[in-house]
Amino acid sequence: MVDVRLGGANGYGPVSGCKKRVGGVDRGWWADFDGCMGEDSLVVVPAVGGAEERLMVELLAVVDAREWARLGGLVAPDVVYYRPGCAPIEGVEAFVGFYRRRWIVSAGRHDVDRCVAVGGQGFCWGRFGGVSHAGVPLREIFADWFEFRDGLVVRRRTFFYRPAV
Repeated sequence: MVDVRLGGANGYGPVSGCKKRVGGVDRGWWADFDGCMGEDSLVVVPAVGGAEERLMVELLAVVDAREWARLGGLVAPDVVYYRPGCAPIEGVEAFVGFYRRRWIVSAGRHDVDRCVAVGGQGFCWGRFGGVSHAGVPLREIFADWFEFRDGLVVRRRTFFYRPAV
């Protein structure tokens, strides 16, 4: 089962215990993921939100927990996922297959800073920390745009915060 927890003031931010002090200055959890990868801090969830906001966070938590059978039930049969560096990933089997076979992450966690949704579309952003299959530490700031239909994700587009052009 996915462990989803609230963190920080107003329901945003890292799970308590993930703050790091560097040189007497609180650098937040981004300064050092290593102390924040415990079992009790899988994902941070905004405290407010409707069904679509909860669906975005649930999808990320299910990916983090590697619950592949459950992942397929969160997306429409005709889902399309647009991800930097990949051709569009089309259909539920390809979507789940991407995570099972092609995703470079061995273990990790999405910390969601905020989710907003209106009119069948939603947007969430936050930070991802983990380790690749090769043992390389992974740290990314991400943003995801979603489109919903009948309570499922039908489109998703991921953006990463890094110099590209």
